[in-house]
Amino acid sequence: MRTLLPLLILLILLPGCVRPEAPTDLGDLAVFFFDQAEGDDALLAEGFTNFGDLLADLDLTGPRGDRTFETPRYEPTVTPVPDGVRWENQNPVGGAGLSAFSILDNVTTVRLVDQRPVQSESSVRYDREFVTDVECFVARECDTLEVRNAITKESAISSLPYDLPMVYRWIELADGRLAYFIRGWMHERSPGAEDGHWFDQNYHSELWIEHPENPSETIRWINVWSSVTIPGVTDDFAASQVELAIDDAFQRADEWLGEQ
Repeated sequence: MRTLLPLLILLILLPGCVRPEAPTDLGDLAVFFFDQAEGDDALLAEGFTNFGDLLADLDLTGPRGDRTFETPRYEPTVTPVPDGVRWENQNPVGGAGLSAFSILDNVTTVRLVDQRPVQSESSVRYDREFVTDVECFVARECDTLEVRNAITKESAISSLPYDLPMVYRWIELADGRLAYFIRGWMHERSPGAEDGHWFDQNYHSELWIEHPENPSETIRWINVWSSVTIPGVTDDFAASQVELAIDDAFQRADEWLGEQ
């Protein structure tokens, strides 16, 4: 896994003057999209353009380690940290990939009530409830979609059930390309099936960007800021499991789309 050293960005705003600019550093952009998910369309479009340019320079079908990053930790500003949890304990992991399908193909996966076919194999349960109209969002007649997910992640050592509400949002870039992203987070610490096992925190973001040179392909990014309390599990091991799950989700989504 490659490590990103975040750049400090100072935004100096005069009263009544221009809006802030989107970052140009990959790690800063990962945090930017979580913080700015409800922000200005033009600012988010700028962020998507910057992000897409950076990701397009990677070999998005190459070795997983060359397109997986340790991103900056996210100090929550949009929601309180769950009781008994320190945000500083996060193991932040971001991963990039290339879907062989268009962004309009990819958005059809959003409507699956059972999300397991397009999620990592570790997701033994992934049940989705739609709070707002999914077909309106898929047809791009609505800019946002709100969902609730009931998820269980399972491994050889632990089973961790948790709830993850999410909001999706469409953005059109200055060059006319389409993009959308999601933001979600656990609202409280969740106990595992085993005694003493806890899923402490999970802040989750995903981005889809229409490829600048081939609109039949989609650039993808998943970022997870999480921490667990499981006896014997180190931070490095927990981060490696997230890295594997991110790449597995990319592959399984494309496999499902290829079968449709």
